[in-house]
Amino acid sequence: MNQLALLHHLFGVVHIPFTVFKELTDNPKYQEEIIVLQASDYIQIDNVDDIEKVQSIRQTGLDAGESEAIVLAKQLSADVLLMDEAKGRMVAAEHGLQIMGTIGILLQSFKNGFLSHQDIIGCIYSLRCHHRRISEKLFLDLMMEIDRIDPHS
Repeated sequence: MNQLALLHHLFGVVHIPFTVFKELTDNPKYQEEIIVLQASDYIQIDNVDDIEKVQSIRQTGLDAGESEAIVLAKQLSADVLLMDEAKGRMVAAEHGLQIMGTIGILLQSFKNGFLSHQDIIGCIYSLRCHHRRISEKLFLDLMMEIDRIDPHS
């Protein structure tokens, strides 16, 4: 299973603001993800209605994609906002949004039986190889939670 498909299995339709889609598709590092995004029927690219709110959130120092993601999550009354960036998570929480990051997605995927213990380790390794910062503490906390859920995994 490609890792983007985990989002579909966990959340059904995944809405992303056009600016985030543009950031991804303009970045040559994400060529594989772009192919999956363009071929998927579970990723929906949406425009944000309240551009003034986006500009207001950008005043906190967030980039356009993170700001639009927060506004879009509010606009759609989303159950959860997927975001890793610490400042973005803080601003999103200030706007009353429920937030889940990569580690939460991996943990939920394990709980739902979509990923094994070894799959999780592989995902973390891959993320680190692609220069995504996953601290050792966060990784160990994830592994401890997985062992608590299923000591035989």
